[in-house]
Amino acid sequence: MQTLVLRNESDLIEIGNNIKTRRKALNLSQDDLADRLLSTRTEVYRYEKGKHEMGICTLIQYAEALETTPQSLMPARFVPQPGNERLQSILKILSTLPDESLGAIEAMAKTLQSMKPKMQQI
Repeated sequence: MQTLVLRNESDLIEIGNNIKTRRKALNLSQDDLADRLLSTRTEVYRYEKGKHEMGICTLIQYAEALETTPQSLMPARFVPQPGNERLQSILKILSTLPDESLGAIEAMAKTLQSMKPKMQQI
């Protein structure tokens, strides 16, 4: 099942910077964060430098390890602006779902998106 994967280099760099900033705010070393993730310092380094694609499940794992929300690690352009409670509510729900569910939801969203031009013609 497919899951959302962020591949845009500038987005990955921004996420990496957000991870690093949050890690430092918690006074954690890369080794400390790697221990929380059951990972390696090298992997943490690569994510912080934006050298790895980032799947939504990985983003959620990092958010949990950093005691924050996935939204706080996302690039600013993905974070809902104040006043858009509906989108914030949806993102909150999505952050609690297992990987299998996210893939199905992504597929449904893509189907709805592809139907939009057809629906506008009706």
